[in-house]
Amino acid sequence: MYALKYPELHNPFLESLVAHAPAVIYQYVLHANGREEFVYVSDYVREIFELEPGAIELHPELIWKRVHPDDRAVSGG
Repeated sequence: MYALKYPELHNPFLESLVAHAPAVIYQYVLHANGREEFVYVSDYVREIFELEPGAIELHPELIWKRVHPDDRAVSGG
């Protein structure tokens, strides 16, 4: 599990739950000024998107490049 900016989000129960979910679990914030932030991204992002969670922290646009254009409106990208 990879908690991006907030180590206080560390939660053993949540980590166990997320570790067994075959999905990318994330917390995304679109700030009023238009800045994007992934506060949390599960490790499964490596398998689905072939990206490191830390790369998404630095460059949130990387994940949207991997989402099909028809799906971007639904996913937020």
